[in-house]
Amino acid sequence: MENETHFPVRVEHHTKGKMHIIVMGCAFFVGLILCIIVGAAGPDVFSEHADPDGSTVTIRPSEEGEGVSQGIWMGLLTGMKKKHRIMWVTGSFDRPDFLNNDRPEIELTFDQKMFITIEGLHGEDERHILADRVERDRKVVCPAHQDRCSDFLIFFQTYIRFPQYRVEVQFIHPGEIADGVNPELKCFMKFFFINEDYTQFELGWGYLFMALTTIVCVVFFLQLVYRLGWWKEWNTQQRWLVILLPFLWFFNDPFFAGQILDATHGL
Repeated sequence: MENETHFPVRVEHHTKGKMHIIVMGCAFFVGLILCIIVGAAGPDVFSEHADPDGSTVTIRPSEEGEGVSQGIWMGLLTGMKKKHRIMWVTGSFDRPDFLNNDRPEIELTFDQKMFITIEGLHGEDERHILADRVERDRKVVCPAHQDRCSDFLIFFQTYIRFPQYRVEVQFIHPGEIADGVNPELKCFMKFFFINEDYTQFELGWGYLFMALTTIVCVVFFLQLVYRLGWWKEWNTQQRWLVILLPFLWFFNDPFFAGQILDATHGL
């Protein structure tokens, strides 16, 4: 006679032993090491552009009666593409000679005032003003026993809209940067941007992992259907796995390429 309090129970036989766990663990670590090697051997993340003949500006102190002393630097960056993603300009002063010669152990700090004008260019006829004599103040630090002061940021663009950028920076001489010392200053300018090859590399890896995630989800789903049937035959863990596994697809940011190519993204 059957007991009405008993219910049918499905018992699953697991044949996966210690060897299977070891193989899975080894495969994971081998894959991790391969990813690290490929990432280390990939292209450089950042590229820099500096023209040795046109990337230095001299800021001379004003003589009595001359008014405000200034130095103007103009830079042009060409060949920019959306895959460069971001761009910024930095400057770094040569450490003043009087420090290197007489007091190399002293760290010098002074404030640098500048006016920045930036244009985005589409050919020679189409110009877009991104900044028109915007005033900025930067703190310049010249460490002890160094030939050059620390870099400071001049301009940062979060999205590449134009194939060419023209940057003009008007430096105002800070005056006496030490007691009774009003030296001539030289600043070296650099453009930086993300390497186009690195963006392509990152896109390839991202979509490769998305493809692998899709394959794993499909194989897991088909295996459940083949072994157990449909939804009602699955246990709670299996149902949750089927629901959550597709979210791994979004972990790799499937809209990454759209963010790069979307003309409305950025500033």
